[in-house]
Amino acid sequence: MFIIPCKFDKNKPVIYECIQNIRKFHNEQIVIVDSKSDNKDYFDIRLKYQNIIIEDIENTNYVEGALWHVFNKFDWPHYCLLHDSAMIQKNLDKYKINGVTSIGYFTDSWCDPENIRIPWAKNIMGKTKLQFMMSGWFGVWGSMFLASKKVLDEVKNKKGNLILPTTKYELEAMERIWGIIFEQLGYNIVQNSMNGYVENPLEYVIIKKHLLRQ
Repeated sequence: MFIIPCKFDKNKPVIYECIQNIRKFHNEQIVIVDSKSDNKDYFDIRLKYQNIIIEDIENTNYVEGALWHVFNKFDWPHYCLLHDSAMIQKNLDKYKINGVTSIGYFTDSWCDPENIRIPWAKNIMGKTKLQFMMSGWFGVWGSMFLASKKVLDEVKNKKGNLILPTTKYELEAMERIWGIIFEQLGYNIVQNSMNGYVENPLEYVIIKKHLLRQ
């Protein structure tokens, strides 16, 4: 159920706390997808917790690379995509009734002074069955969400699985692209959101530690 991409930093080993928090509320399978970590000492986490799989695939496509690798390999009814720096604070089962639930959302701003995110998004979405949108959507904070297999099958049918970021700018664009995708598929990530609006959260179901990684 849980997918966690991990770029391990021995000075900031947040993956241990992330797993510990999940295990306070859930016993479901956790798949950690390694993001080409220089140090893989954290693989010992499998000795401390049960039902953990580590996919050592040299992932360079951030959260999306982890998501689609796991989706194609493991058949689950729901998939919860989290950063290794995301700390859940309560059980998430009630959100499974929704097709998709965002962790948080933000308003439709591309915020692209470098003129990098928009051209990349237009180009990459042009290779799918999805349409680029400048506005009329809400961004998916951190590209983190809980989604059913049905929803992700719909995304894949639209070739959304081909949208894979390789840079931080593209990763930031993905928060907007996920909002566009869910809008076009008819899913309301504002009504169905755990924390709510990121600048004024209703509650903190999941807390994010900001590590300023490259």
